Amino acid sequence: MATKPTEKFDRQQLQMIVDEVLAQVISSNEFKATIASAIRRAIIDISMKTDREKKAAKLSSASGMATVKQAAEFLQVSIDTVYRMVADGTIQSTRVRDSIRIPWDAISKD
Repeated sequence: MATKPTEKFDRQQLQMIVDEVLAQVISSNEFKATIASAIRRAIIDISMKTDREKKAAKLSSASGMATVKQAAEFLQVSIDTVYRMVADGTIQSTRVRDSIRIPWDAISKD
């Protein structure tokens, strides 16, 4: 069973304690490295998404459909993975004779 604190703090004292603890945490090198790493990952994710969107827009304007190989390169996965995604319905596709075509819209959305 939890015990009640015997010492009462007013709001200003609690704020000072919280500020002091946060200052210690923020000043630690581990915290700084963690935040820097998170920011780097976010920037990379944003730039990769932007690059994919630009590439998809360029390709979709040229042709509305991608080959399995193009889809694999665009998604940065193996060709076998794309075939599995088509087979299980994860990606919309169309058969054109003996080949599979995938609409760029189906692979460019997140």
